[in-house]
Order: sequence, then C-alpha cells, then structure tokens
Amino acid sequence: MNAKQAEELIKKYQEGTLSPAEKLQLDQWYNSEAAKVKSGLSQEDISELSAQLKANLPLQYKKVRLWPRIAAAASIILVLGAGLFYYNSKPTQKNQAQSAEYTNDIAPGKQGATLTLANGKKIRLTDAANGELAKEAGVTVTKTANGQLIYSVSNLSPSGRDGEAREGSKSSDPSLSKGTSLPRRESSVMNTLSTANGETYQVRLPDGSKVWLNAAS
Repeated sequence: MNAKQAEELIKKYQEGTLSPAEKLQLDQWYNSEAAKVKSGLSQEDISELSAQLKANLPLQYKKVRLWPRIAAAASIILVLGAGLFYYNSKPTQKNQAQSAEYTNDIAPGKQGATLTLANGKKIRLTDAANGELAKEAGVTVTKTANGQLIYSVSNLSPSGRDGEAREGSKSSDPSLSKGTSLPRRESSVMNTLSTANGETYQVRLPDGSKVWLNAAS
C-alpha cells in the first residue's frame, strides 16, 4: 500500500467510515512502516512519532444515546409494575363469588325486638331488665326471665280470643294493632313491636295466645 492509499484510509478512519477490512489493512501498514523506521530511530524518536501519529488518528468512540434507552427501560418497568399491581389487586372470579356469598349471608337468628310505646318511647327488649317494662291506659307490658313479652289488660274484648296466632298471618282480633298484632284498648292506645334482620320474638297476649314475630317484621 502506497502513501496515498494510506492517507485515504487514515482520512476514512478520522471520519468513522473505515470498514473492518480497511482497518486491518491500515494496521498492517502502520506496523510495517514502524518496523522499517524502527532500526534507524532511537526510542525517543519512536515514542515521539507514535505520539504524533496517535494525535492525527484520534480514537472514534461510538456515540450511544443513553436517555432514550433509560426512558424505554423506565417505561417497561412502569408498565410491568402497574400490571403486577393490577393483577394482585384484581379479585379473581372465585374471590368475587366468595365475597358475594359472604355479603349475602345472614347471621343466625336470635331473639330480639324493639318495643315502641304509644308515647313514642322505644325499648330494646334484649337490653331491658326482666319485669314490668311499661304501663299505660290499663295495659301492662312485662318481660319474663326467658325473654318472653307478656301483655296484661284490665278490659279485653271477647272477640280477642282467637287462640294462638299463626306465623306470618294477619290476626282479625280488633284488640291487636295492624302489622304487629299487639293488643290495644278501645281508647286507641297502640304499641308497636318490631324485629330487625335475624331477630325473632315471642309475645303472649292476655287471652293466653302466643304470637311469634318473624325477622324484619
């Protein structure tokens, strides 16, 4: 390779367009020329010449744009993280079915009710002490030790004797209030007994008949 060819390769090297084959050819030329002049040059001259040659042939570093790669990696990590969070937080069909089943579950039935007197006073029968709870217009309301509610009146219409009331049925007894089947006097004094979800209660009327209140009645 002559000097002109070497100069062209050196120029391409500086521009970064040198092919691998041309680089190998340039290296071989450099080593060959260095060997030729080495015998006639001192070590100091060789070092100086080498330094000058390297100055004329600067190393071409490949430029790498890191920011787009970092941004792409960050985007991938963000997407993976969001997907993992969504997967872990999203309930499966089985969990959804169990959740719906538990939500619709009703607690086992228990004895309990709320008594609302004619004057508007409310009494939670589960919290009330045993004994007389109220007395108004000749009607006495008593709670027994076993939790039963007993109504006693001084004057009961004969038509009130109709035996034990059936669960869920409406009583025709005129002495019973609408919906709750509790006794009342002719003076229209009315008490209301209501039960919440899961609660039942038994009431014994003055004629000895018993009434069971279903849940949420």
